[in-house]
Amino acid sequence: MPNDSNIHPNVEPSDFAIIDRARKILDREENWDRNCDQYFDPNAKATKFSLFDALNKASRDATGKYDHRCAANQEVRFLIDEIKGVDAYQPPPGCGPRHRLKGFNNDPTTTLNDIWELLSEAKTRLAEKQQQQQQ
Repeated sequence: MPNDSNIHPNVEPSDFAIIDRARKILDREENWDRNCDQYFDPNAKATKFSLFDALNKASRDATGKYDHRCAANQEVRFLIDEIKGVDAYQPPPGCGPRHRLKGFNNDPTTTLNDIWELLSEAKTRLAEKQQQQQQ
């Protein structure tokens, strides 16, 4: 799959599993890493997870691999754009691409409840998109 930040892939059953698993990973404040560095080591024995880390681990748990642009991850990104605006979390010039997951996670105004709501809404929208795919 191309690394197009606006790609809308088809919804697969695994996308729901990814969202559910990420929510379970981030089930308590003690499990949430508020300082995402956008690096996840699948071999590490992590006890704290950022939003990016939780989606990465959940993807690996659900599918055996990490797909940066799967429908679950993309839907979370699109929701962040809606909530914060498409210009939110822009890096300084020359510092690479924008990281919506990292930016939202590290935003001092973001709460764990905000992340839970984000994941819940992503799951709802994935279900709507899946229905549209089947028509």
